[in-house]
Parts: sequence; C-alpha cells; structure tokens
Amino acid sequence: MNNLSGEIPSDLLASPNLEYVDLSHNRLGGAIPTNLSIGLQSLRLSENLLSGIIPTSIGKLSQLANLELDNNNLYSEIPSQLWNCSNLELLDLSSNALYGELPKDIGNLQKLEVLALQTNNLSGEIPVEMHELESLYRLNLQHNKFYGSILDSINGNVPDSLSLLHNLGELVLSYNNLSGVLPLFSPRVNVVTVGNKNLIIPNGSAESNSPGNGVYDITDSSKRKIQVALVVVSSFVAGFSVSFLMSSLTWKFLTRKKAVDAQEEDHLSDLNNRKRLQMVQRLRMFHERVEKQFKAKEPPDNVCCHGTRKVEIHRQKTY
Repeated sequence: MNNLSGEIPSDLLASPNLEYVDLSHNRLGGAIPTNLSIGLQSLRLSENLLSGIIPTSIGKLSQLANLELDNNNLYSEIPSQLWNCSNLELLDLSSNALYGELPKDIGNLQKLEVLALQTNNLSGEIPVEMHELESLYRLNLQHNKFYGSILDSINGNVPDSLSLLHNLGELVLSYNNLSGVLPLFSPRVNVVTVGNKNLIIPNGSAESNSPGNGVYDITDSSKRKIQVALVVVSSFVAGFSVSFLMSSLTWKFLTRKKAVDAQEEDHLSDLNNRKRLQMVQRLRMFHERVEKQFKAKEPPDNVCCHGTRKVEIHRQKTY
C-alpha cells in the first residue's frame, strides 16, 4: 500500500516480460490502460479510484490467473472477451458500478475458484452454465439485482446445478430479487440468502441456523435478536389467549346473569299478579260479607226505626 496518485501510464503494463502487477490500495485514477502484456498472470488494481470501462484487451491474456479490479469506480458491462480467459482462478470485480447480465460463456472459466461480483448493478438470471465451474469454491453475488424463480432454470434462478458443485464451500446470494425454493446443498457449504423476500428455504435445510449447515450464516447477535423476538411473540400470544379467555368467560357470565334476571323478573311479575288477584278476591269476599251482615240487621216493615210499632197499629189496638 502506497499513496500513488494520478493515472496509470498507457505503456506501463505493456512490457512483454511483465507477469505480475500489483498497484492495489493506492489513489490511482483514470482508465485502465488497454495496452497490456500478453504474458500477464496476475493483475491487481483493487481499491483505487479507477473509472471507465474494463478494457476488452483483457480477453487476450490467455495466461491470466488472477484479476482483481474490486473497489473502484468502474462503470460498464463486463466485456464478453473476459470469459475467454480460461486460466482464471480468481476474478474479483466487486464494489464497482458494473451492470448487465452474466452470459452463458461464464461456463468457460472451468479453473475458476473464486468469483466475487458483489455490490454492483448486475441483473438478469443466474446462468445455468455455472455448474460447469467445477473448481469453484467461493461465489459471491450479493447486493445486485439478480432475479427469477429458483425452480425454473430457464426463466431466472439459483439453478439446482449449483448444488452439484462438489468444491463449493461458500455461496452468498443476499439482497437480490431471487424467488422459488433454494436447492439443497451439502452441509459443508455455507449459504447466505438473507434479503430475498420471496426465497423459500426448504424445511430440511433450516433445521439448524449455524454456519456450515448449508442454509444461513447467522451471527450470535442475530440469534439473540431472533430469540428475543420469539419471546416477545410468545408473550403476546399468551397474553392474547388469556385476554380472550377472560373475555369469553365474562361474556358467558353476563349472558347467564341476564337470563337469570329475566327469569326473576318473570317470577316477580307472576307473584305480583297472584297477589293482586288474591287481594281482589279478598276485597270481593269482604264486600259480600258486609252486604250479608247489612241485610241481616235490616228491621221488619212494621217496625219503626226505633223498635216501636207504627202509630196507626198502636192506635187501632187502643181504641
């Protein structure tokens, strides 16, 4: 690491005897020279300020095994000529502004062990020809715009053929637009898929959330967050269940109480009606009894009110 700045001279990388170039971790800007040594085996220009395109002349470097252009400001499609470098073992184009789709020709890189394309604007489908990369150990495609159904290897996917890569040890597909069902991978493969909201993880692959299980790479912090979330959800469900039970019991109690109150009201109404009827009957009986007593005490027709006979009868007897 130095503090070299400015542009790379156009003929600096053109010497026919030049095999290894490492100008990484500097402040070099401008474009990558197009005049490159045909004998280059390693070209490392990562972590600079390089811009522009990836030169098509790289496709002529038949001996190139290591190409690192990551962490620059490159803005272009990946040139189709690059896939002619059949001796490539490490290709790192990450953290640029590259766009476009991956072609079927990517299957030509059968010696490739590391392919790092993360943090770009690459899109389209992941080509099925990936399964031809028999030496591939690490594949990182995260933070791009790859899309498609995993089950459909024609219309965009994480193809099932990826799971057949016998040397694959790390597969990072996070933060794309992938969908469908994730293929089953060997337990030794560390697969990271977070950020694909439509991606389905098979039950058999999700038995353990630890590195190396072939599904997720979850840190201890993430595990704690998941555990806390589960506790919160469980508490909410338990609280809701208790509230629902109490509400149900309260409703039943109020319903039963209302029915009992209605029965009591009916009973009281009947009782009051019976009491009124009894009172009317008693009053009627009392009235009849009073009438009988009054009639029994009425004086005869020839008796005065004071108990004496009428004067006329008395006179008749006197004279």
